[in-house]
Amino acid sequence: MTGSPVSPETGESDRDNVVLRCERYREAFLLLLNAPFEDLDDSLMRMLAVLATTLDVDRVGLWLFTDAPRGIQCAHQWDREVGGPVVPDVFLAKDYPHYFSAISSELLITVTDTRTDARTSELSQDYLEPLGILSLLDVPVRAFGRYLGVLCHEHRGTTRLWTAEEQHFASGVANQIALAHERHQASKTQRELLWRCTHDEQTQLPNRAYLDGALHAAASENTSGVTLIVTSVDQCSYLLGALDNRTMATVAQQIAEHLLRVAPGDWLVARTAPNEFALLIQDNDPATVAHALHTLAAALKLTVQVGRQRVPLTWSSGYSQRELLASDDVNALISEAQLASVAAHTSGGNCLVQFDSVMRSRLAEQLELEQEMRDGLEAAEFKLFFQPVFKLECGTCVAVEALLRWQHPQRGMIFPDAFLPVALSSGLILELSRFVVREACQSISKLRQGSGLTDLQIAINMSAPEIVVPGTVELLADELTRANVTPDSLTLEITESALMLDLGRAADVLSSIRDSGIKVSLDDFGTAYSSLSWLRQLPIDNVKIDRGFVAGMIDDHRDRAIVEGIAALTRSFGREVIAEGIDTIEQLAALRAIGVEFGQGYLFSRAVPLEEFVPTLLHSCATLFAPPTRTPPV
Repeated sequence: MTGSPVSPETGESDRDNVVLRCERYREAFLLLLNAPFEDLDDSLMRMLAVLATTLDVDRVGLWLFTDAPRGIQCAHQWDREVGGPVVPDVFLAKDYPHYFSAISSELLITVTDTRTDARTSELSQDYLEPLGILSLLDVPVRAFGRYLGVLCHEHRGTTRLWTAEEQHFASGVANQIALAHERHQASKTQRELLWRCTHDEQTQLPNRAYLDGALHAAASENTSGVTLIVTSVDQCSYLLGALDNRTMATVAQQIAEHLLRVAPGDWLVARTAPNEFALLIQDNDPATVAHALHTLAAALKLTVQVGRQRVPLTWSSGYSQRELLASDDVNALISEAQLASVAAHTSGGNCLVQFDSVMRSRLAEQLELEQEMRDGLEAAEFKLFFQPVFKLECGTCVAVEALLRWQHPQRGMIFPDAFLPVALSSGLILELSRFVVREACQSISKLRQGSGLTDLQIAINMSAPEIVVPGTVELLADELTRANVTPDSLTLEITESALMLDLGRAADVLSSIRDSGIKVSLDDFGTAYSSLSWLRQLPIDNVKIDRGFVAGMIDDHRDRAIVEGIAALTRSFGREVIAEGIDTIEQLAALRAIGVEFGQGYLFSRAVPLEEFVPTLLHSCATLFAPPTRTPPV
């Protein structure tokens, strides 16, 4: 069929109209691209308004998909008329199958006459006819790799043929809507991640990272008058031992709420550790600060419900001050307040202590010791010493405990009690832990070969930070594999007091460690709260009775009764019992009589270097466990 000829003038006019429309669409698109993005809803409504005015349509709406049940719901609507008929704002796929099939499979839905088009005719009675809509241009919107919704352009009164330029413009804006949603979600996710990095999840309080930022901000702004208070609950050990994780979390929330109530509104209250809170005051009036500190000390009282018991809580608080805080002084200010808090707890608790020059000297000593420890690690000054563990009935050496020693070039031999607190506070404990694990795994093969005891096991001590730090299970597995040692050759010893710092996390990690084949021992048993209940709760293989009870059991019937009770109860739970600190023949005899299976102590051997272990072991066996000599008959 041959159409009617088109005059050159008409063709030129149509091309000019197309150029003008494209220019208008380009300007509108640039307007949207350059508009500020601050709020998702505002941005979407702005896009709908620009679409409606640029394309000259009566209604533009953004409908979002719903999952259960599957459908679409109107989220944003721009309408030229206000107060029109009420129509549904939700459509379900089961009720309009042809339309949902189209928006799920087509890039664009262009409908010139909604009454006759099979894709939209099923919408006529409920939606299109009441609103007088005769033409549609619907653009599916994809974001996050899936269909997000539909951008609907609705023309009233007359039918309309949608041009290619209009379709391209609508598709471009639909892409901008998808980008707006993705940008909003990315911004929301970023805010959530930032919040999690700077806040404590249990209490919703700012955490140590947030406090560091606030102090550095105060330093950069030359804020005059900075006071930092560090406080902890005196009864924390009891609470951690007596409560499960969920109840303990509830108590932590009560403590946080109490601190927020008693602290003035302009103070920063943060939770910087499981049992450590910080309060930051920025005020350059000494009298105001002194009054605030006095008021706080008096108000730090709270009673919590623990089962049927009401437990009154008290706080050990310490504080340090600066007239003008410098950026390189932030860590020192925190350390000073922490030391003052420890001093308050050491003095009996329930008090507020100011950091002083004596504590400053102690801090300087600790910093010096920390640096010397770092140098010592590089210079290989740390060594493992080994103490044998015997089966008391027959005298067989079944295990060795690896004990860390520091051979200091000036101070001589330093025992862990002198350097472990600094290692824990500085984070060096993790580097020491890796050293101990590596050396212990490499030493057990040499010890077995030298002693002839092919089943000899080795035990190492680990603190709570070492246990709960991510990667502990993998570190142990890697070092065992590197030394070609089976997991059941290794035992981890952890104290009750260390466990109480993060009981839930520690129990989870210990379960993973035991699942890998490594054994777990509860060290210094009987010296912390709720010890007996832990025999049932914790994944442990054996219990080590604290040396204090062993030392007193000969002269004090109460200590002997405690040892007997621990041994009997531990055996009833199917755990092995090891006695520490056996120093005399009398203690050895008493422990045998009670039925304690294993033991170690100075009676058998002090901890010795690797090269001295076998000779020392042979000497112990010959002198303590040798069979009695028979007297020849006369």
